[in-house]
Amino acid sequence: MDVLPAPILSVLTLRLLTPSGETIEVDAILTYDVHDPFAVRVGFDTGQDMLVEWTFARELLSGGVRDLTGEGDVRIWPSPYPARGTFRNAICISLSAPGGAAMFEADRLDVVRFLEQTYDLVPAGRESEHLDIDTELAVLFAENWLAD
Repeated sequence: MDVLPAPILSVLTLRLLTPSGETIEVDAILTYDVHDPFAVRVGFDTGQDMLVEWTFARELLSGGVRDLTGEGDVRIWPSPYPARGTFRNAICISLSAPGGAAMFEADRLDVVRFLEQTYDLVPAGRESEHLDIDTELAVLFAENWLAD
């Protein structure tokens, strides 16, 4: 039996940009897991014993380091603003849901380091080699059966 590598975790400090122009530092955890090789997750501790987690394509995060990517709920792009505070270069991450929207800035170098680790683990274009199609189909059919 093959032993799968542990998920890659990176704790980052993001800046939440408020409508008033203030910034609030927010701790976030970026996660990449071989079990879901096309995706990355970002989790936010709300401070109320609740973790809010977003899952989106690793390719979306990677593209957003260089150019505007995404359409819809998740959009990522390099910040057009000069470096501020401790961030030498920033990327913007916009998340929206029916309950509201949030805009964050992340240090580009931290995100690039995280992405490099993920691509060392699973190179681009080799993600499908890490999928267990039988298990994924079983989960999909079980979810659909329970919904009926």
